[in-house]
Amino acid sequence: MNALIVYASNSGSTMMTANIIAKSLKNYKSIVKPAAETNANEFASYDLVLLGSNSWWVNNLEGQPHETMLELMQGIKDSNNTFENTCFAVFGCGDSNYLKFCNAVDMIHNTLTQVGANVLGNKLKVDGFFYNIEENTALITQWATQLEVEVPVKSLL
Repeated sequence: MNALIVYASNSGSTMMTANIIAKSLKNYKSIVKPAAETNANEFASYDLVLLGSNSWWVNNLEGQPHETMLELMQGIKDSNNTFENTCFAVFGCGDSNYLKFCNAVDMIHNTLTQVGANVLGNKLKVDGFFYNIEENTALITQWATQLEVEVPVKSLL
């Protein structure tokens, strides 16, 4: 099975999270790409697509996805694809000291559900990635491993 892991990142934490996820998905051939180099029409070629972004101050709003992820989200909305044969999951990094902690994750999730995409698992929200890399790596690995278990079951629906 094939997985596409798409990320948008400012500090590198979401990129590192994407790479940890790729290594944790043992039964998938995973490709990791930045959102700026990704088009929503590519999603149909994958069994699993994971979208991740940091939460940032964009357009005078706190907790927004990175600008390149916002562009990809617009591409998802504008696409004629129903994404019915692709499973999705959402992840992101943030700092719980901010009012809208990992709000980008919720916004991506909402975009996917609005277009009828099959979104699996819990949303992964990583708090302060660089402050505790070891603990966060374990959290990310556990999330990806659980997600991998859910894909075959839910994709049969």
